[in-house]
Amino acid sequence: MISATWLGLRQPETLALERRRPFRLSLLAEGGKEIVTHRVVMRSLLTQSLIFGMLFSTLSSTQQVFDTTFGRAESFPLWFGGVALLSGLMGLVNAALVERVGMRRLVTTVLAIEIVLMALALALTLSGVLSPGLQFAVYLCWMGVIFGQMGLTVGNLNAMAMEPMGHLAGLTASITGSAATVLAVLLAVPAGLSFDGTPVPLMIGSLAMAILALLVVLPLRST
Repeated sequence: MISATWLGLRQPETLALERRRPFRLSLLAEGGKEIVTHRVVMRSLLTQSLIFGMLFSTLSSTQQVFDTTFGRAESFPLWFGGVALLSGLMGLVNAALVERVGMRRLVTTVLAIEIVLMALALALTLSGVLSPGLQFAVYLCWMGVIFGQMGLTVGNLNAMAMEPMGHLAGLTASITGSAATVLAVLLAVPAGLSFDGTPVPLMIGSLAMAILALLVVLPLRST
């Protein structure tokens, strides 16, 4: 609250006066309609919702997996913190790659690689041939894939949604951010409720969301 108040008092509006829109409900509704009917924006929003859905599903279930499945409740914060650092690290990697590769190609490539790795982790988990230690290592790598891809996709998807909406940048950011969060929570609920003492339901649900995310965003690669 203090920082928001200070910013409001000290940061002047940077948008040129002739490009500002009056704060009226009719204009908000008009802008909202333009946003939700734009193909690129909606595909970016849905892809981001599915990616956040994977993250929220993991956040809601992974502590139970560490405790019930692997008996590592006490060390959970350390493992989780280490894996979470990957998201920040991948954000730096994204900054180095995106200008060379392009945000559309980078998002689709990362999702495709993620699907392969997640499918492999699921297959190894279902095989029943791994020792408990190796099962935990596979799950930890699976978590790393989930968190790592966040740093390589979410910022690019936001940029893709904003790119054609420069004249409605603030409203676009508000709608896409809030809608993606709500949709992701709805996607994560079934994954959390399906916990059966193993990571399998979580891994299956997340793999399904990753496949859907790639199918939704893939048509944008050529735009």
